[in-house]
This record gives sequence, C-alpha cells and structure tokens, in this order.
Amino acid sequence: MCATALLGPWLPAQINDGQSIAALTISSQTGQMYRIDHDVPMASPLTLPAALSQTPLNCVTMRDVGQGFVGTAPRTGTADVYGITITGDTVAATRLNSTPTSGSGLSQIVELGGRLYFSTAAFPGGTLESVPVSGGEVRRELDVGRFTSVRPNAVAAIGSTIYIATYNVSTFGETSLLLAFDTTTRQGDVVMALPRSLHNGSNYSSVSMIPFAAQPGTLAILGVYGDVLVVDPDTRSVVSHELAGSSTQVNSFAWDPNRGDLVVGTRSGHIERIADGHSAARVIPGVGQPSAGASVTGIWHFPAAQGSDVTAGRGCRGQRFTPPTDVGLGLPTPGNTGFRAALFSGQPGSPVVLLVGTASAALPLDGLGAPGCVVRTLPSVTVPAVLSSAGSATIPMPIPVGVQGTFWRQWAEIESYPTTSLGIALSNVRRSTIP
Repeated sequence: MCATALLGPWLPAQINDGQSIAALTISSQTGQMYRIDHDVPMASPLTLPAALSQTPLNCVTMRDVGQGFVGTAPRTGTADVYGITITGDTVAATRLNSTPTSGSGLSQIVELGGRLYFSTAAFPGGTLESVPVSGGEVRRELDVGRFTSVRPNAVAAIGSTIYIATYNVSTFGETSLLLAFDTTTRQGDVVMALPRSLHNGSNYSSVSMIPFAAQPGTLAILGVYGDVLVVDPDTRSVVSHELAGSSTQVNSFAWDPNRGDLVVGTRSGHIERIADGHSAARVIPGVGQPSAGASVTGIWHFPAAQGSDVTAGRGCRGQRFTPPTDVGLGLPTPGNTGFRAALFSGQPGSPVVLLVGTASAALPLDGLGAPGCVVRTLPSVTVPAVLSSAGSATIPMPIPVGVQGTFWRQWAEIESYPTTSLGIALSNVRRSTIP
C-alpha cells in the first residue's frame, strides 16, 4: 500500500485551516502558487495575475486564509512586494512598493507595527527594508553590507526586533551571521555567527527562519541541506542543531502545531516534513509545472482547529540516511473516516508492520541486535504492508463519531538488506489524541 500524491485542478473553494499556501519559482523564470492539502495529500494550482506569474516568486506571508503578501525575485532589476487576496482558486495582487527596492531576491516578509519588513540581496551584502502595509515608499532600515558581504536570505521577528540570517553555501569565505534590528531605536547589530552545516562543513546557508513556537523566544533557521538550527537570540547561543536531511536541497518551511512537524518546501518541487529530526521525503512530490526546475521558495501553514498527532519519540535509521518517518494523513478527529497512518523515507519494497497501542512504552532492542532502536508502544493491533517504489505506505485508520482517547503508533521496517543483526529499522512514534 502506498501513499498517493495528487496534483491537478480543483473546484473553487476557499483555503481551509490545516492546509498550506506555497509560492514557487519555475526555472528562475516564472512564478506559481499552490494550495497544499495535507490530508489527501494534494497540491492544487492557484490562478495568478500576470504580475505574479511572469516573474519568480520568492516568499509568501499570510494574514489569514484569504489575504497575505508575496515577494518576487526577478532575474534582472529589483524585487517587488505585493499584497494578495485569494478568492476560490484565484489570486488578485497589488504592488505595495511605490518606489524601487534596493536589490533582488526579496526574502521573507514580516508584518510588524503597520509595516512590512523584508530583505533584498545585493553585493556586498544586502538590505533590510520596509514598506507601509497599505503601500507606499520603500524605507531602507539596515545596510547588511556594514556587517558582512554575505547576502541576507531569511527574516523573522520576536517582539519588536527583526532578525536577519545570511546565506553562504560555500566552504570558504565569510561566516554566515544572525543580525538583529530594533524597530524602536532603528539600530542593528550582529547577534552571533552561525555554525557550519552538518552536511558538508560549509558555511550555514540560511534559506528560511521562523519564531519557533515549540520553544518560545527562540528562532528556527533552516539550512539548504536540511540543517535545522534553533538559536536563542537573547543568550546568543545554539539551542540545538540537527541534520534532518531531505531527498534534495530545501528552500522554505513552516510550523504545523497539530503534528509538531516542520512543513518543508524543496528546490525540486516537493513538499516534505521534518518530524523531530526525522525527514519524510516527497510527501507531496511534483509541485509546480513543469516539475523540472520547480522550487518551493515560500510556504505558509494554517493550523487546524482541532486534532493532535505529534511525534512522541524517535526511531532508528536503517539503510537510508534518516529513519523511516511516520506522517499522518489527516488528523485524528471524531468522524474523520479518511484518517490514515503513512510511512515515508523507507527502503522501497521492504515489508513493514504498523504497531498500534493504547499505551506508550520504551523497549530497547540493543540486546537483540538493533542498537539505538526502541519500541515505543505496546501494540494491541499490528497491520502488515509493503513499501512502494517510493519507499512509502499508507494504512487507513478511520475515526468513528463519538470516540475520544489517545493511541500510539510506530512502524517497524524489515530491511531488505539488513544493516543490523536484527535487520529492522523503526519509525518515530506518533501520539494521536482524539478530542
């Protein structure tokens, strides 16, 4: 049984809670936007005006399901910021900057104090700029070139402070930095140097940054190779740094509080997920048309009103870089007959068993020949399946009306080419709470 990702037209309907909006650039030439339905899973194209479809898009920030902002990344000339309104599957756009910005590659838009803050790239460095939310002249806020020649590429806010992370993908040259701009005093400074990528030791290549809701007061910074770096700007320290990896290079991410996951957009047109260090590859592949050259440059997620399906313990890796990763399709809410357990990033063709229990556990398998593997639920139900050619599987778990409670689920993959004497790999365990 395999997870099926759909890509195609859909009937006009407002974007719903629990879904995401993605902005794309296609071969650095044109722009596209998609509605992302994580339950199906499916990516559906939105109809764009020429101002957005004829130039690469580089970021998206939404106020709600119908209103937001996008930034462009033209191959020549300077970037623009647009206010957008989404009605059904149609996007209307109004350019908000009445004067030119200072560079290209408008990266991440933050609304704060009646203004929209964003970075643009130039050499050396770049600029933090802003425009009024209602539109108007561009105001230069901070010359990033005062601190580094590395371009700014990620922007986020905590309180009245705007943070800027820079991007340097090379193994030499200047170290990537985290900068801060106080919107009250309008002064900027260096917060800290960012550590090198765990992928190949290159400078940290920041592609997206968010205030990390799972750890208030911190920032999560995504690196192009799948590094997830969490920093505390107040103490100027690294809280955690992991290489979750990806099926390809990544470009954007957002936080999904219902699942406790990072929703990730890749440079190969895929929607993936990072679940507590696990990487679920190609959950929704082939976003963007044509898919060759499609890059998900921005993503914004709308939390669902109810339902919790969070990772409550890690698995253990098998033959692949990351462990097989469980990502539920839908949320465990009463009456959701479409809820499914899904496994990604497994070894194609391998047998798997879904373990479902009503209690958590911690049963280490080190003594049985699977070091680092822990069975994290006492299964009362087991369901076998076989991974598809994409290394994924789905098993229906319909939730009846009137049911409440909590259950745990974890997958065991029987490796086709064993890397341990026991020959298994385990997924993360999900704790599903039916409200």
